[in-house]
Amino acid sequence: MSGAVQTVEIPLAQSASIASGCGFIEVASDGVEWRMRADLVDQLLPAVRRSSSDCNSDRTVQTVKTGPHRTVYRLALTGGDFYLKHFRGTTWKTVWQNLLRPTKAELEWNAARRIADLGLPTFEPVAIGRVRWRGLVVDSFLISRAIPEAIPLDEFAGAEFEFQARSRNTPNRTLLRQKLTIALGELTARMHLAAVEHADFHAANVLVRVGDDGTPALYLIDLHRVHFRTELTADQRFRNLAFLHQFFSGKSTRTDRLRFYRAYQRVWQRRDDDAPSPTRDVAARAEIAVMEDCLTRGAHRGWRRADRAWRRGNRQVRKLDCSAGGCRGLAILDGAWLKMVRDDPEQLLATNVVAWHKRTSKRRVAEIQLYSRLATPNGTAFFKCIEHQSTWRRWLGRFRDSPVRKGWEIGHALLRRLIDTPRPILFVEVAAPFSHKYYLLTEAIPESTNLTDFLNVRWPELTTAERQTWLDRHRDRLASQVRRLHDGGFDHRDLKFANLLVSKNISDPRIWFIDLDGIRTWKRLPEERAVQNLARICVSAQAHELASLSNRLRFLNQYLGDRSAHDWKWWWRKIGLASERKLATNKRRGRTVQ
Repeated sequence: MSGAVQTVEIPLAQSASIASGCGFIEVASDGVEWRMRADLVDQLLPAVRRSSSDCNSDRTVQTVKTGPHRTVYRLALTGGDFYLKHFRGTTWKTVWQNLLRPTKAELEWNAARRIADLGLPTFEPVAIGRVRWRGLVVDSFLISRAIPEAIPLDEFAGAEFEFQARSRNTPNRTLLRQKLTIALGELTARMHLAAVEHADFHAANVLVRVGDDGTPALYLIDLHRVHFRTELTADQRFRNLAFLHQFFSGKSTRTDRLRFYRAYQRVWQRRDDDAPSPTRDVAARAEIAVMEDCLTRGAHRGWRRADRAWRRGNRQVRKLDCSAGGCRGLAILDGAWLKMVRDDPEQLLATNVVAWHKRTSKRRVAEIQLYSRLATPNGTAFFKCIEHQSTWRRWLGRFRDSPVRKGWEIGHALLRRLIDTPRPILFVEVAAPFSHKYYLLTEAIPESTNLTDFLNVRWPELTTAERQTWLDRHRDRLASQVRRLHDGGFDHRDLKFANLLVSKNISDPRIWFIDLDGIRTWKRLPEERAVQNLARICVSAQAHELASLSNRLRFLNQYLGDRSAHDWKWWWRKIGLASERKLATNKRRGRTVQ
């Protein structure tokens, strides 16, 4: 985007006004028709040009998110920080949609201004642009002013909740969590009172900024899928809440949800001030019961819908399938680089290897160096190669997913449900006449090791107090993660310590599931399969002398949660019997328990 700039100022009476009172002008620059705040033209246009060139060498332009359909840049200018969204018309379908309805940039521009008029907190749009080709809008742009010191709610809540999990004394953090819950409930109720339905209302589309007094302020973003209704029905409100609940499912307690609901109701009941208090209390109790069930079912429906969309391929996925095999990768990867890996995956094992972890005739695993910090912030990843030479395995491969395709699908399904596992980056399937090779690239978790190696090497170095603290945190974390795994219908048939990663930093309580190609999915996990998974963990714990009666009972209570008072004895007996059978089988076959 270089060349002369042609500026035509329109009368202020015809231009839209904003809070500061500044007008907008029409600007044509490098094939882009802009409508831009007059006082920001001299800063924004040069920054837009720099974003279209080599922004990696320019510190004022940073790529925040990129993909085939949209790229987001952060512009650090003298007048403050701004965000530039570039919506691409990559297909004829998108171009024709822009003819039949406003572009995504226009949808978000109009929604942001209308939401601000309704008194709801959101960002300030300062410029909108479009690129035309033969009268059709191909690309569109939106520039908005950054909200200082604000971060997405999912990042903020993840960091805050993780901090609380690692620390025993966090009164200030607990108070902040409570204030955040109340603020989110009030914002949601205000949005619903204004008859606004945010069809993409999830935690990443809400920004948080904490004031000097510790009070959080929330802002709505990503507004191109906002609908303005006359009035929201109960189903529409609950559907909105269920979508938001997908992130907090498993992270929020019943107390958190009740605090959210009470804050929501305080605002929502302004429309029903004439109703007597006892009537409102009865209605509230009934609504809480319905909402709890709706939130849970809605979250699972949303995850299953996202799983299907991911499998088909969406904007977060690059599909490079060919006649020789399949290939998919994250959309943030460079397309030319991904094509190179698809055509010759062995090249990564020949040139980028940092360290080998396994080299057999059927499996090779190596840690490799990667160019993309967006895909792997640590700069390294694990590259696994699986080779099937037997005829019957190659024949079965026609009717089921390959191991790497399964690891790709399951890995992202777990991450969507906030279950810790290394993120799959790409997979390649290569079909040859006498052999099928499958490659899977996953992120490398910094400073991690499998749980078996940790207990053999690092555990003896810890003091008694450190061991107990580490065990309490990781036992509860593992129980919660397995509960989420089973609630999602996932059956990890080989849930042994060797297939769990932990951090070498003993203050980090996270546990990552690996070896996902052995996971089987159910619509509803049978209790017998859940018992088998828990028994496999118990067997590994017994092998490392960690399965005391108190530890087993605490793990089971954490796993069962609210149900622990009802049927924990049944689970205790079933897990005990399954563990004894597994130990007897291993002893009979001469297997070592890991």
